Amino acid sequence: LRGIAKMVGLICTLAAAGVSISPTARRLVLVRHGAVNREKAVPAIKPGGFYGGNVDVPLSTVGEAEALAAAKHIAANHLDEVKIIWSSPMRRALFGARAVGTALAVAASEGGVWQPPMEIDTFEAFREVDRGPIGAGWTDLTAEEIEARDGPDAMQRFALESTPGAFNAVNGGEGFCDVRSRVLEQRDAMLRA
Repeated sequence: LRGIAKMVGLICTLAAAGVSISPTARRLVLVRHGAVNREKAVPAIKPGGFYGGNVDVPLSTVGEAEALAAAKHIAANHLDEVKIIWSSPMRRALFGARAVGTALAVAASEGGVWQPPMEIDTFEAFREVDRGPIGAGWTDLTAEEIEARDGPDAMQRFALESTPGAFNAVNGGEGFCDVRSRVLEQRDAMLRA
């Protein structure tokens, strides 16, 4: 919720400062999933262990409450602006996306006309980073275990990786540049549509 407030605050600050925003500009509201319950993942992820797009970790009770609060905020502040909802296919992301769709429908229905919840379009490209298989990759390892195995700068190399596909040899999954590339490619394709 704090991230949403910061984005909305930035837009308002820009407008108040006289920064011109094109009337044809599109606004993209990003909502990250809430807190997760690692023990209910299949397979379970130990406390502090990394997970990613290859493990469907559900939200915790706290994470569900965070998603519902974000949905209410979006419905209260962006009701007429939201035209489409995109999500990762992961349960933790879909919960929040569905909460937003439902909150928007409820808010719109308060005007006297029932609205069904908005449909959610899911895209594989929006999955979280694939940290590789358990055992061979980084999934279920802590940062300390990763750096003990792959070097003290392993996490930094992951974040700064600039050669697509190169990190697969390190963790059996993706580097940050791979995630960035697939997400931005999908986003750009959708914004052109």
